[in-house]
Amino acid sequence: PITTAPTKVQTAPQPLIDLAALNTTARAALVNILCQTQAGGSLSPISGSGVLVSSDGVILTVAHVAEFFLLKDFNGQKNSVQCVIRVGSPAYPTYRAELVYISPSWVAQNKSVLLESTPTGTGEHDYAFLRITGRLDGSQLPADFPFLPINISAIKNMGDFALLAAYPAGFLGGQSILQDLFQSSAETTIQKIYTFSNTTADVISLPGTVISQAGSSGGAVVNSLG
Repeated sequence: PITTAPTKVQTAPQPLIDLAALNTTARAALVNILCQTQAGGSLSPISGSGVLVSSDGVILTVAHVAEFFLLKDFNGQKNSVQCVIRVGSPAYPTYRAELVYISPSWVAQNKSVLLESTPTGTGEHDYAFLRITGRLDGSQLPADFPFLPINISAIKNMGDFALLAAYPAGFLGGQSILQDLFQSSAETTIQKIYTFSNTTADVISLPGTVISQAGSSGGAVVNSLG
C-alpha cells in the first residue's frame, strides 16, 4: 500500500507586543483626578489617576479617590469639594465628571480612611466609575474618547508582562502637582497573585517602579488584551 507522511501543521507565531503602540494607547486613555476643597476646608486635596474604559467617557478608578465625589457638599457647605478631570502631560484641567458607581462594600468598610494620615487597605472592593459630563470651558465634548477596553480574562501566570501608566505625585509639592504633573509609564511583570476567596485572581503584586507612589492609584495595568 502507498502511504503518505502526515502533513505538519504550521502554527502562526504569536505576534510580539508593540510596546510603543501599547504605551501610546495607555497614555491616551489616562486621566488625572484632582479634588480640592474650598479655602479653609477641613479635607486634604487629593490627586489620583483613572482610565477611560469606553468611548463615551466612562472612567474606571479606585474608590479611595472617587469617594471625594460623595463629599461635594461636605459639612453642609455647597460645592465644598470640587473635582476636575485633567488630561495630557503635564495634566491640564479639561473636564467635569460625575460619580456613576462606587462599591458600597468599600464605603461601609472604610469610613475612617479620610481621617488617617497614612491609610492602608487590602484593595478589596476598592473601585469606582466616573463619567465625563462636560468641558470646563463649555465647548463641545469629543464624539469619542480614547479608551482602553477592560480585559476580563483570568490572570493566571506569574511572570506575565504588564505595562503600568499613571500620574505619580508622591514626591511632588502642591504647586508642582497643580502645574507640572506628568504621565509616567513602566514595563514590568506580575510577581505574585492573590485571592480574597477561592481561586479568583483578585490582587496582583508588581515589582517597584516609578509608578509605585501616591497619585498613581487608579492608573492603568495593561497587557495586549486591554
